[in-house]
Amino acid sequence: MWKFNEDFSFVKQGIQFILLSMILLIVIGLGSDKFYGIFGENNYVTIHLMMEMLITVVTMSISIQTWLITPYILSNKVLYAGALFLAISLLEMAHALSYKGMPFFITESTPYASTWFYILSRLLLSIGFLFIFFIKEKEIKSFYRWFIYSLPFVIIIGCFVVIYAPMSILPPLMIEGEGPTILKNTLQYLAVAIHLVIMVLLLKNFEKAPKIIFLLFGSAIYLIISDYLFTIYRDVYDIKNFIGHIFQLGAFYLLFRAIYFSSIEKPFQQLVDTQDHLEKSREKMHYMAYHNEITNLPNERFLMESLKRDLYISKSQKAILAIGIERISAIKASLGSIYADQMIGLIAQRLKNVLPENYLLCILREDYFVVYIDEVSNTHQLTQLSQQLQFVMEESFQIQHFSLNSQLNIGIALFPTDSSREEELIRFALYAMHEAQKTPTRIRLYESSISKETTERLLLENDLHNALANQELFLEYQPQLDLHTGQIKSVEALVRWQHPKKGSISPGVFIPIAEESGLIIPIGQWVTKLLQQI
Repeated sequence: MWKFNEDFSFVKQGIQFILLSMILLIVIGLGSDKFYGIFGENNYVTIHLMMEMLITVVTMSISIQTWLITPYILSNKVLYAGALFLAISLLEMAHALSYKGMPFFITESTPYASTWFYILSRLLLSIGFLFIFFIKEKEIKSFYRWFIYSLPFVIIIGCFVVIYAPMSILPPLMIEGEGPTILKNTLQYLAVAIHLVIMVLLLKNFEKAPKIIFLLFGSAIYLIISDYLFTIYRDVYDIKNFIGHIFQLGAFYLLFRAIYFSSIEKPFQQLVDTQDHLEKSREKMHYMAYHNEITNLPNERFLMESLKRDLYISKSQKAILAIGIERISAIKASLGSIYADQMIGLIAQRLKNVLPENYLLCILREDYFVVYIDEVSNTHQLTQLSQQLQFVMEESFQIQHFSLNSQLNIGIALFPTDSSREEELIRFALYAMHEAQKTPTRIRLYESSISKETTERLLLENDLHNALANQELFLEYQPQLDLHTGQIKSVEALVRWQHPKKGSISPGVFIPIAEESGLIIPIGQWVTKLLQQI
């Protein structure tokens, strides 16, 4: 938005300059004789002084600005441009002070000195710009500033020596009552020719820096218009002389804008853009750190921070619903993670469509969802919500050419009834979720007994890992009799576990644990090996 506003402002100012230029040119076109001496003969010296003061202020501002930024932008082109405008500002100041009608300045003010100071300034501007355009940009050392900025004073001293020599060295450029001489017009047109070359070079490089080149191009046009007006006016009272100074001031203002944009505004905009990019990168990284990339749901980190912040705000009852997706591991194993991820995304969307907006839906790991409800009136409300979540799962998921189905196991833990700690609350909800698959409704409220059963189950699973190595498992053979003949037809091998501390563990207890943990495979291989030895 800021860049759009800046561009719009730039275009608006461009239109204003064009309209002003058209008005001034129309004034000339209507007949300059009608406006001859319009401001009064006694006022023209003051008006000229005001115009020259403005021109001096603008050119000196460019010089000071480049002086201040060169320690940070050590570019030879920027330094030369600053020194060039310092020289021009000094020449314009000398031109204003030596103008006819001004107080005594070294000698009596005459058109001779004033016109030569102007024409030298004009030629120096064109030649200086052409020189800066062709030199190769490179980094320079900071102390060179003093040397380069001393050159304008050498130039102005040389100009003073030549112009104010006891014997006139230079021919006059202005004849009172007749207007500019052929030499002045020739030098003026030489400056125009050099600026036309600069304009062609600018157009060839327009794509590199369009805004800067547009300003420089506009400045060149204004200078050419002022040059033309300064070659056709009769004397200082001619309106063409006044309008020529206006175009000259406008040209220097556009030059000031171009240098300001390239040295301050553009780097600042680049800094703002960089900061915006960094801010967006930080926001993206923050989002990635707190959200799941498959579902775009908040993750476990987000949930834990939300619980730490919100659980203790009020003493109202709150709830955690842990939701497990059945068959998602089987789908991933058989069809691949792409199908599983797509299905998780579709399940997340269905859950969001059912849950109220004030309920926080998060994802834990790849196949667990968690719902945080910050205010619960009764457990019946939670049961109804769980049933609604299960209901939306009845419709099959169409993923490419597969029609997949799944069910939800939902465990519920209450705050502060079951726990007042956020970690325990989530863990208890997950315990209840695992137990929910054993119930017909697949919905289970947490009970303290579940923790004890789950803990014992985990301990048994850990001990079962070492049972084979410690030779705690053994086989019992159960004969199969033929009731008609009484003969043994076959023998059934049954795995038994003699725990060193807990004694005999029922197969109904440790076989399901072995199946869930994957230990059933090495146990089966052990049984097969024993049977082969018989």
